[in-house]
Amino acid sequence: DLVNWQECLAMTLSSRLVRKLLLLFTAIVVLALHSSGQTPSFSHVWKYWGGDWQPIDTALLVEQAFAQEPLLEDWWGVLPIGNQGSWRQQLIPQAIPIPEAHFGNRAFRDHFRNPKQWKFYHVRSPLTEADYRQGYARGQLFQIFHTQNVHERLNFYFEFNRLNSLGPYQNQQVEQSDVLLTMHYNSINGRYAFRGGFNTAFIQAESNGGLFFDSVFTENSITDRSLILVNSQNGLHYLRNRTGDFHQSFRIINRENDSTYNGWLQKLQLNHSFSYLRQSMVYTDIPGFTTPDPILQSFQTNDSTAFERVENSLGFSMEGAFQVGASLWLSSSSNEGVNYRTVQNHTGLRAHFETNVLDKFPIRAQWNYIISGPRQGGLDLYAETGFQNGTFEFLPYAQLTRAFPGFQEYRYTSNYRAWNNTYEIMTRTEFGLKLKQKWLGELKLSAFQWSSPVYFDSLAFPVQANSSSGYVSLSWHSAHKWWIFRLDNRMILQITDDLDPFLQVPDFYFRETLYSQFYLFGKAVQLQPGITATWFSAFNMPAYDAYTNVFHLQRSQTIGGYPLLDAFLNVRLGKATFIFELEHFNSFLSGYNYWAAPGYPLPDMQFRMGLVWRFFN
Repeated sequence: DLVNWQECLAMTLSSRLVRKLLLLFTAIVVLALHSSGQTPSFSHVWKYWGGDWQPIDTALLVEQAFAQEPLLEDWWGVLPIGNQGSWRQQLIPQAIPIPEAHFGNRAFRDHFRNPKQWKFYHVRSPLTEADYRQGYARGQLFQIFHTQNVHERLNFYFEFNRLNSLGPYQNQQVEQSDVLLTMHYNSINGRYAFRGGFNTAFIQAESNGGLFFDSVFTENSITDRSLILVNSQNGLHYLRNRTGDFHQSFRIINRENDSTYNGWLQKLQLNHSFSYLRQSMVYTDIPGFTTPDPILQSFQTNDSTAFERVENSLGFSMEGAFQVGASLWLSSSSNEGVNYRTVQNHTGLRAHFETNVLDKFPIRAQWNYIISGPRQGGLDLYAETGFQNGTFEFLPYAQLTRAFPGFQEYRYTSNYRAWNNTYEIMTRTEFGLKLKQKWLGELKLSAFQWSSPVYFDSLAFPVQANSSSGYVSLSWHSAHKWWIFRLDNRMILQITDDLDPFLQVPDFYFRETLYSQFYLFGKAVQLQPGITATWFSAFNMPAYDAYTNVFHLQRSQTIGGYPLLDAFLNVRLGKATFIFELEHFNSFLSGYNYWAAPGYPLPDMQFRMGLVWRFFN
């Protein structure tokens, strides 16, 4: 109503905030007038590793508006549960896990970096970038990275992230620290090369167990969100992740720079890889009258699990008329709790093949098979072919995956919950089509059948279904430009069985971003105002269980069917970018009935600011 709208607007646009904005706006204008006519130019070549070497984009990009905490990446397909760095609700099915052993704790898995996300730079002079974002309520996120070539062929990259956010509700504070160090080297003749790095991350998160009275939030009877009662006053998660990854290669044959050679074999090399992973979770709580009946009676809840894996692989690869490679890998994995420990050793074979007939008809295939060990028979087979050129792609693909669930689904023992299960292998067969055209954008049609999936039931216990789950999706991503206006479209249509206990996803989900991009003061200032609309259809959204840190089945509450509107303004001045965001500004207009999980509301309207500063030394 009008009274609530005025109260909300008054809280957001406080006199202190107005003074800050006016001061910041004045500083931007003064700097812009001083820099008028001084168009920055970056003549150096900056590249980073993203599977292939790519130039660093020094232009202002709308992707900055999509970057979310804690790793400043586009979290398409997930919803934040109330605060920065907290668990994310999945709106699109996650892929079946890799056949090798893994932890299986899905609620925080995406908060830690996968080595495939690590960056490897090549720069002619040192490069430093600092990124600061204001948090929800009281909090902040700070990220800084530095990279430089110690030698023409040796580069190192260092990144540090620090997040601390109190959150708008009681007992919801999240703290996270993340450190990443990578290096890569190539010998002068290209014979030897290595790349590797180490990442360590720590999360301390208060888990409030959800709101005690949902109606207090829905009816907006307490405008001060920090006063709303929650189910747990003492729940606390400690999460750690340590990852090491190292790859090295030695080329037996290297004709890459030989312009006179036109044979079928250009490279033949030996490859060696080593990886280490350790993830752990500790949860402590003092159960109160709102805590569900414990399976094992105790006045103190103290759950602790850890997963560790070490892997070595040795193989070869060839490049020329086609690319082919194979490697034999050996891994040792362990899962342990307060009073148990399980160790598994596995041996497997990976292989890949790729060629491009007439430079227009690609053929790609990948294979990963577990030869021996408790998970013997695990398989991941992927193949695609079709037509591809610079402007058009038509690529049908097929994938067959056979894998066991994660260790957490097998055994878990604490003074709150306990289970010890055995499972049959899960199988997923997927067929799809990837279509890409400059004006049309990217279309992907996918259909899969998942046999004997493992899920968490309404009591948050893992069970294996004795049936199959079917899923069909059509996703679309495109970007269009008209004069100074741009439109970014991303949407997905998902078809599942409404009664399927395993696949709980919305039928339709989209995100539309309309923005403009133009210059002022002789191109000294670049402005990018825009608005983002997100919407997903109502469905039986999985519930979150703080005690075991998993999402589980629930049928009592339908959530969704409301829009989320965000407005942003990016201002680029020289090498600095100022970021202004008004997130979920329609929260006081659409009614207070928006949730990321039962008992966990989405954040209210938040005004946030940020600054990204890049230094070319």
